[in-house]
Amino acid sequence: MAAGLDASVFPDPYKFDSSRPNLGETMNWNGVTKYVMARDYQNAPRFCPGAGLSVKIATKVCDYF
Repeated sequence: MAAGLDASVFPDPYKFDSSRPNLGETMNWNGVTKYVMARDYQNAPRFCPGAGLSVKIATKVCDYF
């Protein structure tokens, strides 16, 4: 099972829906997204210190194109 494709958590898991009320339940390299974004080091201990910078860079790149 791939992260974010569990039909018991995400109805219609193959549909892109950025307004899902439970987006925080998705998994990423660092753990469950809601814990990563809250910088909860107990539940997501591998938070990347460069995460904020990478989001800023990606935003600039997307804005350029």
